[in-house]
Amino acid sequence: MALNWVGTPSITCQVSSQGYPYGLAAVSFQFTPTVTHTVEVLVDGFPDGIGKQRWTGGTTANANTFIPADGKSHTIRLVDDGTSGTPAAESIQVTVSGESCGKVLSYEVTAEATHPVTKQKYIDVTVTHTGSSSLRFQGGVQAYSSSDPSSRQWTGLLAPGESEIVQVVIPANGLLHVLKGFMQKEGDSSGFTSALWHVVRAFNPPPDPAENATEFFPGETVIITSSPAATPLATDGSEWVMLELRERAPIGQTPNPWTLVGTEGGLVPPRQDGTWVSSIETSSEAFPIGSKWDVRSRRFRAFKPSEEHIEYFDMINPDNVPPPPPPAKPVITSPASGYRHTSTVILVPISGTGTPGSTIGFKLDVIQTSLELPWDLPMPCTVDADGNWTTHISRESSYLGDTTIAYSARAKRNGLYSEWSDPVNIVWPRDK
Repeated sequence: MALNWVGTPSITCQVSSQGYPYGLAAVSFQFTPTVTHTVEVLVDGFPDGIGKQRWTGGTTANANTFIPADGKSHTIRLVDDGTSGTPAAESIQVTVSGESCGKVLSYEVTAEATHPVTKQKYIDVTVTHTGSSSLRFQGGVQAYSSSDPSSRQWTGLLAPGESEIVQVVIPANGLLHVLKGFMQKEGDSSGFTSALWHVVRAFNPPPDPAENATEFFPGETVIITSSPAATPLATDGSEWVMLELRERAPIGQTPNPWTLVGTEGGLVPPRQDGTWVSSIETSSEAFPIGSKWDVRSRRFRAFKPSEEHIEYFDMINPDNVPPPPPPAKPVITSPASGYRHTSTVILVPISGTGTPGSTIGFKLDVIQTSLELPWDLPMPCTVDADGNWTTHISRESSYLGDTTIAYSARAKRNGLYSEWSDPVNIVWPRDK
């Protein structure tokens, strides 16, 4: 920056007309810019509140600011904003101290804590009447940032030797804040800046991962699939995915508990290629407009979970959204109708095609049996993005004769049902 200090900055203690010190020091310095600059004065990295000033090149300029008489060194920095044709962020700085000035009230930051959930900072400032005046004073503390300032926190009236703690809350907005001190004489409603200038950086929250949440309207089907980049699951039964849901709590509140969710009841088996897919049916009662949701998936192997992965969706108003068509009637492609299961395999695959993202449910009709039993239905499943689905049915058996059962599938998506598929007959032989 083309600025040169002229001599040493002068420090003048600030005293009231009644003779008591404010606890401030006015700092005055001269410099000679070689070109015109528009600059901002920063004290310890925070704007001093005087505002930007424009100084003409080749002319010696006077600048003034204030520092607290707190016995500490403070850095005064002039920063060019680049609006006068000069490079932005060029600067010069000097370090000065106001420790030679007296003060009626002293301010000391005595404690600082961060809330574990909200990440707000709680800063305690002890205000003490030093006894340099016999009058009683109130001490105030206020936090300033580039957004709105906080409310000013006052002590009660302090007599010489008395102290009181005030607490200031710094929101977790990532901004730079400065705590300023104020003093007010008993019977006087005017507040004067006093001996506190404490700069603190607020907690910088990470980017909100739910900011780009997928939007659905009540009644739509939420489809969850494995990532194309994910390592496929083992298909020998040793790996599966646990799928859970919770309503998103507002920032700063305790998160809601997770609950199992999905077509398969929360435990999603892999498909033959190691990928997986599931779905969540929504409704206006369970997923009202404006609600926000988190979906967590974890991979389990030998009952040990992987790191969690969370996706987000929000429920929006469906106004002006055309109603979706019902899903197409699914087709059972395997096994073929009339298949006779003679293997000892307990879980028999059943697969087919349908509308991507739809949930496949089943019904059965007993065609021929020698024994009435509560026959099992195939497990529900979700149609993948390619229009394919697969699930399984537990092997049936009877000691009295063959049993023939007709299985039909029906798709559901966005609250709408398809027609039932053409049935497929499976013969379950008599156990010998």
